[in-house]
Amino acid sequence: MIKKLLISITFLCVTMSFTQANIVEEDKPLSKNTQELSEALTHAAEDDYEVYAKSAQIIVNWNTDLETAKEWIDTSLEIEENALAYEVLGDFYLHQGNNEMAIDSYEKSLSIVMFDADATLEARVQRKILAFNR
Repeated sequence: MIKKLLISITFLCVTMSFTQANIVEEDKPLSKNTQELSEALTHAAEDDYEVYAKSAQIIVNWNTDLETAKEWIDTSLEIEENALAYEVLGDFYLHQGNNEMAIDSYEKSLSIVMFDADATLEARVQRKILAFNR
C-alpha cells in the first residue's frame, strides 16, 4: 500500500515537473524524466501491471523514448492482459504511423474494458477508435 502511494506521488511529481519544464523550456521532456520513471518501476511489485502501463503511457504521451515505452507495455501485458496497456499500445502505434495496428490495439482494449467498471477508459478508447478509424 505504501509502495503504491510512493509510486503515485513519484509519477505526480514527474508529471508536474514535465509540465513546468514544457512551459518554460522546450516541447519534449529530457530523457532524465524517463530515468526517473524507470527508477520508480524498480520499487513496483513484480505483478503490478498497471504501473508499467501508466509509465509507458506517460512517455508515449511525451513522444520520447518510445522503445522503452514498448518494453513497458509488453511487460504490463505479460503480467496480465489489461485494457490500459492495449490502449497505450494503440497510442504507441499511432506515434509510429501504424493506424491499422493502433485500431487493433484499441479494439482489444475495448473488448477487455467492456467487462470492467471503468467507464472513463471505455469512453476514451471508443473516442480513439472513432477518431482514427477513418
